[in-house]
Amino acid sequence: MREIFRHVKLALGAILLNLVFYKKDCPYCQVGKSVVVDAANKGSYPTFYIDTQTEEGQKLVEKYQVEKATTIIKIRKGKIKKYLYASRDSEEKIVADEKGIQEAIND
Repeated sequence: MREIFRHVKLALGAILLNLVFYKKDCPYCQVGKSVVVDAANKGSYPTFYIDTQTEEGQKLVEKYQVEKATTIIKIRKGKIKKYLYASRDSEEKIVADEKGIQEAIND
């Protein structure tokens, strides 16, 4: 986890990276996981997965004011943007936000 903090400090200056938050028992996280992992594996930026239930994860949750476990924090040249990678659709089914995930992970 210390490596993540080191990367985050660097990212605020110039490095480009993604922080993907999750909670092990979160149904939204489980639905979005495969889409996020696939996009991250194909993406050009380092991606770190943050368990919101750990002490280190809680520090990052607080730092970035993460409100939901299904959050991606995109850091690009000091600019930070938040995305939710899963939510309920109009039929109340939990779905991955594939467009948002692609935008977050790949710019």
